[in-house]
Amino acid sequence: MTLIRYTGFAQPLPQPDSTVPITTISWLKVQAVAPDSTLRISHSLHTSLTIEDLNGDGTADTVCFASYRLTPPYDLPSAYALSINSSVVVLDGVECHADSVAVVDFDSSDFRKELVVIGHCTSDHELSDFFCYLSDTLIHIGILDARSFTLPGNGQLHARRRGSILHSWWYPAVYTLDSAHRFSFHEQDLYPMNDEVRLLRSLSLQTSLADTTTALVLKVGDVVTISASDDRRWCLVKTSDGRSGWFAVDNYSEIVGTGHAAFEVFDGLRYLD
Repeated sequence: MTLIRYTGFAQPLPQPDSTVPITTISWLKVQAVAPDSTLRISHSLHTSLTIEDLNGDGTADTVCFASYRLTPPYDLPSAYALSINSSVVVLDGVECHADSVAVVDFDSSDFRKELVVIGHCTSDHELSDFFCYLSDTLIHIGILDARSFTLPGNGQLHARRRGSILHSWWYPAVYTLDSAHRFSFHEQDLYPMNDEVRLLRSLSLQTSLADTTTALVLKVGDVVTISASDDRRWCLVKTSDGRSGWFAVDNYSEIVGTGHAAFEVFDGLRYLD
């Protein structure tokens, strides 16, 4: 991974009424790359940086990057701007500090390179936002809730993915690029969680997802491991003596059949921003 990190400006950024081709990406707020009356630029990468060929056409490309910060009293940048040659996108309202851009290579056999904007937000929330440059157009590949990732060069990306139920947890994930050059996540039946918890209330576990008979009843004070989840509804619990059972989750953290939130049933869960 080639890391490019600069501070200061080589030249002024384009003004709001500048004539620049704008790439329309559905969920991005797209605008000219310049601050308005409610924003000020906190820092920027070099605005005239020539780097290696990104789209495989044999010519070098110019990458520009700027991070925007809200005017006081706010401390977090509220947007960043990225352009390759004259193709521009602005990501607005992310509340993250996008502090660097890097050249990466998903597939070493396709003669193309990609870009990733790397940043961090509040608490443990981090981001890596990926783009590619095809036919003179800057295309948004997707965003990961992580700064660390591995690119083996075979078209795959390996990273940690944040779980979407029960509490704050992460699991190993594999992504590839689909035909539209967007992230395609490789789904699995179960993802490892492996969090040790202590029971604050008794909880009945069922035998399997299809078999609703009671496998075991956990009692107050029992220490068990929530070993895996499908990251949609079901969690698998294992005891130290090898027994196991399942419980279901609704509305992120409500334990089905108990009327209680997960933190009222288990001690040892994490809840991060």
